[in-house]
Amino acid sequence: NNAMRAASERSEVDFISHAFVDQIAAHNCAENNVGLAFDVSDFLDAFGIRRATLISKLHFNLELARKYKIPILLVTGSQTVFGLRNPMQIIALAESFGFKHEEAVKAVMHTPFEIVKRNRDKKKGIEVEEGVRIVKNG
Repeated sequence: NNAMRAASERSEVDFISHAFVDQIAAHNCAENNVGLAFDVSDFLDAFGIRRATLISKLHFNLELARKYKIPILLVTGSQTVFGLRNPMQIIALAESFGFKHEEAVKAVMHTPFEIVKRNRDKKKGIEVEEGVRIVKNG
């Protein structure tokens, strides 16, 4: 939990995965634009009370993400090609867990690309820090 909270305080961190986020960490994530990743394989590999517990934690984290407007990612967490899922399957599963359709689509299709773009901009020197961009007038 200490590692998760420390990660939430650093804007260099893109997202946190496999974590049960508390109010303080959620607030830090929002301030530092740190995303919250939900790993689909965690739910597919669990059964019984373990799955119920994971879904309960997902609902809690999802409510905090909505409250603090934390970027959400849905990832497969696949270790092999057999664990990969197409985006529509991930979206459907997320909806069955309580995601709104628009949230699920954004978490699968948009947020990951936004993170990659932000990192590329930082690497190119276009974005100095969150919200500060170098603009060249030509």
